[in-house]
Parts: sequence; C-alpha cells; structure tokens
Amino acid sequence: MKKFLLALFYLLLLCNCQVFCQTDTEFWFVAPEITIGIDGNNYDRPIFFRFSTYDDAATITIEQPANTAFPVQVITMPANTSQV
Repeated sequence: MKKFLLALFYLLLLCNCQVFCQTDTEFWFVAPEITIGIDGNNYDRPIFFRFSTYDDAATITIEQPANTAFPVQVITMPANTSQV
C-alpha cells in the first residue's frame, strides 16, 4: 500500500496540472453551525477567512446584513499579499 501511495504521489507531482480559482468582487459565504457532535464533543471551531491579492490592492468588507449587531470589518490589503 505504501508503494502505491508513493507512486501516486510522484505521478501527481510530475503531472502538469492547471489550477483554477475564483476571482471576483463579491462573494457570499455561510459557515455551517455545528455545536455538539454525537459523541458529546464540541466541534464548534472558529471560522477563518483567507484572502489573497494579485497585482492590484484590495479593500475587503466583511459584514452580516441580517445581523445588525455584527460590526462591519474593512480590511485594506496591498498587492501580492495574503492574510488570514
């Protein structure tokens, strides 16, 4: 089994694959609400947003329109950077 996985890894490593990503100016995101699992453990972990910019700087606004108590967060990112 190890040899098969190793061969698969090298095959994927040598494969010339294209990667596609989303680029746009507006996204809608919903994180699932999970509180307690079947085994009683709490699986409600924080949600992380990861942002990346290309050749242009970006101003990112995070808001919850249905929740007026949520403070609007504005992030300004320079070109060619990433942030969590």
